[in-house]
Amino acid sequence: MVQRDGRTSFTAVMSNNRTKERTFFQHAGANAYYGEEHIDWDKLDVNIFHIGYILLLPHLDEPDAQYGTKMARLLDRAQKAGMKTSIDVVSESGERFQKLVTPALRYTDYCIINELETQQTTGVCLRDEDGTLHVENMKAALQKLHELGVSTWAVIHCPELGCGMDADGSYYEFKSLRLPEGYIKGSVGAGDAFCAGVLYAAETGMTLPEALKLGACTAAASSPPSAHISTSVPHFSPSDSRASMLAALTSLAAVRKVILTGARPLTSFASSPAGRACMPLGAVIVTFCDVI
Repeated sequence: MVQRDGRTSFTAVMSNNRTKERTFFQHAGANAYYGEEHIDWDKLDVNIFHIGYILLLPHLDEPDAQYGTKMARLLDRAQKAGMKTSIDVVSESGERFQKLVTPALRYTDYCIINELETQQTTGVCLRDEDGTLHVENMKAALQKLHELGVSTWAVIHCPELGCGMDADGSYYEFKSLRLPEGYIKGSVGAGDAFCAGVLYAAETGMTLPEALKLGACTAAASSPPSAHISTSVPHFSPSDSRASMLAALTSLAAVRKVILTGARPLTSFASSPAGRACMPLGAVIVTFCDVI
């Protein structure tokens, strides 16, 4: 479904070439009006319903007397329709996380967010102001996400590693790939690519450790191509990592069982060889895509 109304949403990304850090300036535009009423549930033949971003969809972030937020109500409806639900959260400073993210977690099957978003949601310290990462606290943070309602996989990603906990409480880690000096030109989109890899793994019946591995590889594949990728992971060919990971992702076009609805243009999906991608034209409220 595409609805044209209002002004086009856009995001300006300011990236530091030295530190690779970036700041986003986002204009919500028509996305500010996106809500449950824009979804035709009868036409959704999908297994996974992924929505992003909490904190960037003002209408869905509004209070709901029964569910806490309208986003939580939306996710509950998706679950009742037989879909697994997945959420994404935008990184920001402020106190909105526990108010807006926590209600949604009660209706979330897959939560895949970064360490800063997890820290603000759970209150568990994962990274100090000086940049120190507390890997020893990851398990506690993941346990907290499950306690808040995540049913299946809680996953945290950061530059150093990805880690996750399944419904049985089993904890797994996968360290980031060792890439050549200068390989990474910017980190914009790496978190989204990691999330895509994990969701693809979930859709195709992989285990959580396999999902973390695939997420790390898709994040690396989202960077500019390089001749060599070095990794100590056994049974994985460094030479064909980029090609194999991208092939795995684009194969979702044939599966057609994942739906992604987002708060920004999905231009990176427009070149899918299967032609399944949908990108906004003009002012668009809702963007659906069944290719990740």
